[in-house]
Amino acid sequence: IYNTVKAAAQEKQDQGLITDIYSGEYFAGLREIYDAFKLKGDYASAIYCLNCLTEIDPTSKYYQDLGNLYLYGENDPRQATDMFQRALSLGSTDPHIFTDMGIAYELLGDYDKAKVSYRRSPILAPNDEWSIYGLRRIGGIELGEEGQLIKDWYFIGPFNNDPSKGNILSPDPADLGADTAK
Repeated sequence: IYNTVKAAAQEKQDQGLITDIYSGEYFAGLREIYDAFKLKGDYASAIYCLNCLTEIDPTSKYYQDLGNLYLYGENDPRQATDMFQRALSLGSTDPHIFTDMGIAYELLGDYDKAKVSYRRSPILAPNDEWSIYGLRRIGGIELGEEGQLIKDWYFIGPFNNDPSKGNILSPDPADLGADTAK
């Protein structure tokens, strides 16, 4: 596909229609192909397209997209952290990159780096929901480091575990308004 797009751009250059095969039209075509592969879930082909784009125009956005494809599409956190690091070295200022990188480090078991990454996102975007999610992940990591069991309430809310209230999985009929005088 990449070669087809490149050949079409080369043909236009040969015809004198464009002066540079790496024109905006060429980039747009390759980016559209990348988007189509990504939507289809063909992450290997999407990664191939992005790698072609980074060879021509190495921008932080392409490397961040590669990191996300490796992390969420290919489940390869090690490759994802490499791509996120490249994006940062090229000047990325997207706060989401730090939360995504924190998730990758957490999957790799490097909890110290995960916490550092999670803490960087709110500096750039303190009210962003993805930044707040990262801060919550820090809480989960710290509970795990303390050896505490992370209960469901951490994610969905507290339960009243008072034994006098009955089994929390099957509520007390009186709490449901049932007549228990029988």
